[in-house]
Amino acid sequence: MNTAEIIFHHLEQFPEAVQSEVLDFVLFLQQKADLNSAHFTVNERRAKLREAMISLQQLNVFSEIENPENWQRDIRTERHLPGREL
Repeated sequence: MNTAEIIFHHLEQFPEAVQSEVLDFVLFLQQKADLNSAHFTVNERRAKLREAMISLQQLNVFSEIENPENWQRDIRTERHLPGREL
């Protein structure tokens, strides 16, 4: 048996919900491999970042933030995490 067959053998024993999670992970790995194989120049990276920022602006993603300074301060505030001491 090759690796793909072994993975498939184990995978088919899981319920559909777990199989779906595995698919999500496989797609993540594919995306990661695609990004790692793409060698962008500095200007290409800047252009992609610019495109992403324009998309965020057009989608009005941050419209619910009334005061950016308060929002930033709030998200940086240390919070108690269950099972951890500050």
